[in-house]
Amino acid sequence: MEILRFNNTGYPFRNIILPNIGEVTLATTTLNSKIINEDGSYTSENARLIDEKIYYFVDDNEMLFCDKALTDIVSQIS
Repeated sequence: MEILRFNNTGYPFRNIILPNIGEVTLATTTLNSKIINEDGSYTSENARLIDEKIYYFVDDNEMLFCDKALTDIVSQIS
């Protein structure tokens, strides 16, 4: 797990391999709530750039799951 900094706060992210897609980046819903306003717009240009790199946002506790469990979660929505 690595840390992405946004507005002086660190948020965890991970890369996993999805079948038929390849490597994708996952981050937490907490980060998502910081980069997206309530109206669905980005909080800044930097927020937009970060969002474009994230494939899917998982609950904070799910970030601790093993790669297989995360793959199963994300594969259900793909």
